[in-house]
Amino acid sequence: MARGSLRTKTMKLLCRNFLFVVSLLVVLVFAVPMARAGEIELEDGFLTSGPGGGITASGGWSGGAFKISWDIDQDSVTKLYTYVYTISDPQSEDGRLAKDLSHWILQVSNTFTSNNLKSGSSHADDGSSPQTYTSTSNGNSNPDMPNAIFGYKFDSTTVTIVTDRAPINGNFYAKDGNCNPFSCPGFDATVAWDTGLAGGTSFIRVPDTTTITTTTTSVPEPSALLLFGSGLIVVSGISRRINRRRN
Repeated sequence: MARGSLRTKTMKLLCRNFLFVVSLLVVLVFAVPMARAGEIELEDGFLTSGPGGGITASGGWSGGAFKISWDIDQDSVTKLYTYVYTISDPQSEDGRLAKDLSHWILQVSNTFTSNNLKSGSSHADDGSSPQTYTSTSNGNSNPDMPNAIFGYKFDSTTVTIVTDRAPINGNFYAKDGNCNPFSCPGFDATVAWDTGLAGGTSFIRVPDTTTITTTTTSVPEPSALLLFGSGLIVVSGISRRINRRRN
């Protein structure tokens, strides 16, 4: 009777230890890699319309009143790149442009397709497929644009692009909309672009032709494997103890 009771207690202890080890293993295999996942800061930068700032601008956007900045991160697990672009007036208190933005065009690689635009990206004005924009596009809506751009058009001053394409030097073009906060007829056709678009040496950073391989799989951590091995040792030891007591 005592031996049966001991055997029952031992089996319960074995089950508890086994469940405990399995639970910890599951936590480490799935939770630890997720905790390590995150954004890796790759690079950031900006251009301005001030002297030597790398931007050619007219009207109310000239003289340092126009700035485009970018921040590029990479997901440590999926390897996808996140580009965040911001257009602002560094001379104003709230960052708003002296003349509101109508639209701006961001260059991408000529091999870029809608398949390279991933979930989390901002909605482009003309859909998910890039197009070629010139000074005469859409009824001359890009006045003074020095050269064509293959890319996306946006009407927001903050744009996010999530893609599998790595960064490279590229171009942008921006055109004004309404005056802020009042009428300013003398500011007609206010535009801005990086000097590289007209043969200069200043560029922004844009998605390149390089496509990286994305992944969503996780490899078990060494600590998880160590715990699993330790658990097997514990279970094996309890099993041997049961066998000795049976004999």
